[in-house]
Amino acid sequence: MRIFSDSQSGLSLIEAIIFILIISIGLTGIISVYLYTTKHSADTMLSLKTVELSQALMDEILSKGYDENTPVGGGCVAGFVATNCSSSTLAQATVIGSFGPNPGETRSRFDDIDDYHNLAYCGAGVANPPSPCAAGSCPASPNNFIDETEADISANYAGYSVCVQLSFAGNEMNNVALVAPTLNNHANVLTNDAKRIDLIIRDPLDARLTFTSYKANF
Repeated sequence: MRIFSDSQSGLSLIEAIIFILIISIGLTGIISVYLYTTKHSADTMLSLKTVELSQALMDEILSKGYDENTPVGGGCVAGFVATNCSSSTLAQATVIGSFGPNPGETRSRFDDIDDYHNLAYCGAGVANPPSPCAAGSCPASPNNFIDETEADISANYAGYSVCVQLSFAGNEMNNVALVAPTLNNHANVLTNDAKRIDLIIRDPLDARLTFTSYKANF
């Protein structure tokens, strides 16, 4: 004789619901960690590319002369107000209102740092540079982002934009009152004996970073 039992093994409805809740909570935590890691990995890559771009452009600018009238081989130029320049060649320095490239001068022919003033570039997908460069001042495609050789690198920096600003800033390099130069005491840097270079870079996430350097009158 066979004996049949009504008892069955398996999960009850309550146990199944509890199981699903536990799995859901675990998956939520795993997905949150994954999304956080992915986002910050992307941020890191963008930051590295921003630093790479700023370093390349700043090195290029600093390799140029202090002024359009800086003597070949080095030497200071006389400022339009005052200078501690002691070079035997005292050509007149360019006034700030005349900063920018000379007529017909393109990027590959820039020879002094003033030429880069108000230089604006936009990578693919970007219409305007960061302020204070004027909206719409990025060159028209396809040469809207070029390197020192004027090769188009717009695709390499899609979503990025750059603005370059120059200003006289010798006074920013001083921490004491102005004194006259003596044998044992160097003169302080006067306002027009150093220039400040600001690179303002905006990345694809709209983060804005400013990189600053100085170049002295020589």
